[in-house]
Amino acid sequence: MRIFYGWWVLAASVVITAFGTGPLFYGFGIFFPSIQQEFGWSRAVISGAYSAATIMGGLTTMVVGFLVDRLGPRKLMLVGISAAAAGYVVLSFVQALWMFYAVYIVLIAVGIYGGVNSPTEAAIAYWFVRRRAMAQGMLSSAIAIGGMTFAPLLAMAILAYGWRNAAIAVGALMVVCCIPAALAVRDRPQQMGLAPDGAPPPSGKHAAVGSAAARANDMTVRQALATPQFWLLSAVLALKFMGSGAVFIHLIPYLVDRGFDRQTAANLLGLVALVSIPGRLLFGYLGDRMSKRMLMSVTIGLEALGVVLLMVATTLPQVLLFIAAFALSMGTLPLIPAIRAEYFGLRNFATLSGIMWGVSTAGIVVGPVVAGLSFDVTGSYTSAFMLFIGAYALAVLISALTPPPPRKAGLAGRS
Repeated sequence: MRIFYGWWVLAASVVITAFGTGPLFYGFGIFFPSIQQEFGWSRAVISGAYSAATIMGGLTTMVVGFLVDRLGPRKLMLVGISAAAAGYVVLSFVQALWMFYAVYIVLIAVGIYGGVNSPTEAAIAYWFVRRRAMAQGMLSSAIAIGGMTFAPLLAMAILAYGWRNAAIAVGALMVVCCIPAALAVRDRPQQMGLAPDGAPPPSGKHAAVGSAAARANDMTVRQALATPQFWLLSAVLALKFMGSGAVFIHLIPYLVDRGFDRQTAANLLGLVALVSIPGRLLFGYLGDRMSKRMLMSVTIGLEALGVVLLMVATTLPQVLLFIAAFALSMGTLPLIPAIRAEYFGLRNFATLSGIMWGVSTAGIVVGPVVAGLSFDVTGSYTSAFMLFIGAYALAVLISALTPPPPRKAGLAGRS
């Protein structure tokens, strides 16, 4: 029996996402202590590089989303991966703060946000409909795979060979693993005479009628931006990412302050990634069968619980409880693109995705800097964590109270 090519697209997207986002989202915190030790920069200043890169990433997704809808995901993948790989090599030559910021902003952020996040998400949305939330859950798990792989290995490489050599190795791995995977991607099933989910492709009059019906249920960019739902969902993501972005960046310094050695802290960060995989798959599976927005409220609530547990954690068992709650909450991630496709359609999926991610990155920008300032001023992360818990509570409320926008008949799906 022939395997549906969409699964190969998904597999290639998983490889690209794992090797692309793993070093950025999990690796930054691992580079953090070595860079601080060498240059003596404050935690707020170092966090600022990540936040500035996130701002650039948000702006990049707005442009790339438009390009993906018109050029297809594969071309953007190839350009973005090449830029990010070059960025990690150049990172190994950094000698000043402005160089550090420039590398993360101009090369790494543009490369990852432009070549990995939006294109892979769009490719999966194009190839899967009935199994979209589940497929997005599998793609989202790639971030965790990258994290659980890179966190401990990168920490060992830094301790053994130094952070500069480790950065070169990351760039080389991205080229070797991601470029061939991107070449295997096909933008849409129609290019191969296929239909989404591996269903038999419609033909003749039925194909024309089905295509017209699908287009009728797709919102234009202007129509989607005119709905309160678009901005409310963007606000939910911004509030959620404020806390999660800070936790990922500051978890290793936080655990080191609590008495854990650096390798153990890195291993625990990798464990967050590993334990998050069941949550991503579970909520992706449930998202094809239950209300996605209610499930998103549940996952964000779990993330808030995780931060509460982290605030009081001083022993390994307590940290493991934090990991269980926080990692399971990563089930939010496959729900986001599935909700977006269901609410606004596919015709401008990547463009709307880029705008929504661009808006929501405000949370990722603010969170790590707020956490860094909290520590630099008070010697503790407590005030920042309390702020994040309040943001989570507001996000849960908005998510639960945001139904889909009024749509023309014809687009099925649970909200």
